[in-house]
Amino acid sequence: MKSIYIIINPKAGKKSKVNFEKIAEKLLDKDKFKYEIFRTTHSNHALEIARKAVENQIDAVIGVGGDGTINEIAQALVDTNCHLGVIPMGSGNGLARHLTLPLNPNEAFKRIIRFKTEVMDVGLFNNRIFLCTAGVGFEGEVAKRFNQSVKRGFVSYSGLVFKAFGKFKSFETLDGTQKNLLTYCVANASQYGNNTYIAPKASIQDGKLDLIGLERFKAINLPHIAWQMFRQTIDHNHMHHHQHVAETKMKFNRLLPAHIDGEYLGEVDQFEVKIKPLSLKIIV
Repeated sequence: MKSIYIIINPKAGKKSKVNFEKIAEKLLDKDKFKYEIFRTTHSNHALEIARKAVENQIDAVIGVGGDGTINEIAQALVDTNCHLGVIPMGSGNGLARHLTLPLNPNEAFKRIIRFKTEVMDVGLFNNRIFLCTAGVGFEGEVAKRFNQSVKRGFVSYSGLVFKAFGKFKSFETLDGTQKNLLTYCVANASQYGNNTYIAPKASIQDGKLDLIGLERFKAINLPHIAWQMFRQTIDHNHMHHHQHVAETKMKFNRLLPAHIDGEYLGEVDQFEVKIKPLSLKIIV
């Protein structure tokens, strides 16, 4: 029998009327699964519950929420025997989309029941775990604004991108090797979320991180750049600069807004990143 904790973030993504308790009761065979359901009520609550799961030798923790919730749970599960499961209910669902997990709650629960597992890499950004992407610059500014917004979903996110674009000033690496940057992304997985691919060829099992410097471009080109991201061809653009590394340090010429898996971190003028190969067990 598998033991499972199900952690629901009721604030993730758009407000939903999905009754996860009923779905779990209907789909999880009580002869095969023993489960408890928790709803988060404060910051880092999911992390606290996941740590208890590890202490209690629970087989899996299932996160019902967005990438921020999944990241919080994963912090406790890295380098343990407890598996991560994902029921994607966020605005972007970058990890779920990278793994091609179902976005429908019922179908996602069926994947959990199947309990097919793999092991994936995780990244460290200034010693903070990330699963999909971390970065500085424009993407950090968008994360800041989105985290402060009460509106969720793709339309709201897109609106923030357009509003922030004109005001964000370019930056460069402190050594001057990369100039006129709009954003600098560290990718473990291929996308930010909503099928917006910043590193189309990124793998979560190759022991490497993809470093992406994207140069500042004119506002008139924003729809074309967005189209290339959706089409997974942004790496063909001459303003897209790519490196493939296991670890590195970067310094910039000014303080920049930073994020991890879409959660705003504050401002930094440098970062250190490295990979933790095959350190997280995940249900796919």
